[in-house]
Amino acid sequence: MYVDNDPMVLVHARALLANTTSEGLTTYVPADYHDPDLIVAEARKALDFDEPIAVMFMGVMGYEPDMDVVRSIVGTVSAATPSGSYLGCGTAPTPARRSSTAPSGWRRAAACRTSCAPRTSSPPASRA
Repeated sequence: MYVDNDPMVLVHARALLANTTSEGLTTYVPADYHDPDLIVAEARKALDFDEPIAVMFMGVMGYEPDMDVVRSIVGTVSAATPSGSYLGCGTAPTPARRSSTAPSGWRRAAACRTSCAPRTSSPPASRA
């Protein structure tokens, strides 16, 4: 299941979904991550919530400046997932912004108060 609110992504998703096979289900939800209740409702239609699932917020949370909003979104989605599920969050700033946003990314991960497994055990000294 893929969630995005970009109209161009919807066009591409429809083209890709035309070839969905019986080997698995792929679906697209035109929504914004600021509406986690809608996302969870749509996920329940496509995913088996009796089994652990993986939720990935990839490249989106960096656009939300309010950490309370981020915590609320992640908390709502996490609370709806079954025990044993996984949560992944990632962001990739542009090269021009990388040095200025890396420290804030580490602070954001720590502020969410969820277990976090970054690629390295600690932020690089030059970015701390």
